Amino acid sequence: MVPKIHSGELNSENPSSYSGIWKYPTNRDVHFQSVLDWIANKKEDDNLKGLWRVNNKIYNLETFVKHHPGGSDWLEISRGTDITEAFQVSHIINPIAVEKTLERYFVRDTTTPRYSPYTFEEDGFYKILKKRIQPIMKEVGTGPTDEIKRMMDSIVFGFFCLSILGTFLNSTWLQILAGLFLAMVAIGAHNFAHLKHNWRTYCLDLTWASSFEFRISHVFSHHCFPNTILDAELSLFEPILEFLPKANKNWIQRHGPIVYNHVLYSILFGMAFLTRWMRVIERKQLLRPEFLLVWFHLALCLVIGSDMTSGLTSWVTTQLTCSYFYHLCAINSAHHAPSIFHDGDEARKDPDFGLCQLDAVRERSDSLIQNSLFVQLVVLGEHSLHHLFPTICNSKLKYIRAVFEETLEEFGENFPAMSSWDHFKGCLEQLRRSSPKSIEERKAEEAKFSSKSK
Repeated sequence: MVPKIHSGELNSENPSSYSGIWKYPTNRDVHFQSVLDWIANKKEDDNLKGLWRVNNKIYNLETFVKHHPGGSDWLEISRGTDITEAFQVSHIINPIAVEKTLERYFVRDTTTPRYSPYTFEEDGFYKILKKRIQPIMKEVGTGPTDEIKRMMDSIVFGFFCLSILGTFLNSTWLQILAGLFLAMVAIGAHNFAHLKHNWRTYCLDLTWASSFEFRISHVFSHHCFPNTILDAELSLFEPILEFLPKANKNWIQRHGPIVYNHVLYSILFGMAFLTRWMRVIERKQLLRPEFLLVWFHLALCLVIGSDMTSGLTSWVTTQLTCSYFYHLCAINSAHHAPSIFHDGDEARKDPDFGLCQLDAVRERSDSLIQNSLFVQLVVLGEHSLHHLFPTICNSKLKYIRAVFEETLEEFGENFPAMSSWDHFKGCLEQLRRSSPKSIEERKAEEAKFSSKSK
């Protein structure tokens, strides 16, 4: 595949830096869509008519959905789509046994090119690394340790204590602190949302966000296609936040975020909340039981507050604060800087899934983040390894760090880490950027960071 450098404008003639994305995504430029619109558009582009695709084979998993060890939601959501990326990153242990199970549901081969930027060659970086970590993960397991479970549960407990106390005392500062704890709950739930079905995933539903929608926009979209035009966590922010290096960005889009980002961070969860409930009321979206958890928090505030107004104010204050700190962390922590690949930039010649993932993410060099599991849990730490193997709990990633570094060295790859401050500045610089960069230009940008990824 020949790397391309675009003018900065991606369209039907130049849909992506990757030749594997051979057409412009359906309704990509229709703004203010929901995540359900994104998955519907992907189903139209993949054109599988309710079946599932892995590599160049089509499967009918209908009778397997309820028996899927990771939970039925994963297959229900992905029905009618190409799940190659999700399949590869989700099955680390005993992949041969998994593939034998998959073969039971084989329908036919297909010669239609995959609608994806990436490859999974047996001698490529990702498949070699995946094989090397298999015996390690078979020994230690991929699931959460008791330690990280206790951490998560303690944050949830702290949130409820602070919210109850802040509402009872009518203390704005305690309500803001409760919102900070709720943001940590939401970020911590991110780790559990990637794992097999577990109740801690639903801690995200204590916020105005939704764990169900998160699995679509984040797991199936962002994690599979980071910083490409298929990444819903780019398209759903547009045109307010334009992360791709588009030539037609206006002055406000380039320079306004330094001011309005902080307002936007506070209301993003609220916008999703209102959209979700409007769709539920209009019967465009099913009402899921976990959607009611956020109303439980409201009811708690109304019961404890001195009156309805104070209870409602406490709930809104906590939720707005949560949204602010969550997005301050999530948007500025790993993916956006001029040295990081964004669709429109020159892509690497060999689009190996693992290396392309690393092109779109940078680790943070702060020692506190690198050395504390608790901090990693609440600020999206160990992000590079997490993107390669999202179904391995954060608490287990340390076991494969050495193998990861050895494999990077073997392939002659290096991805310098950046400080949190550099990530924050880099995000604003990326929003201002309106022209694509070659690989050499991005490497020159990286040269300023003396710290190296772990």
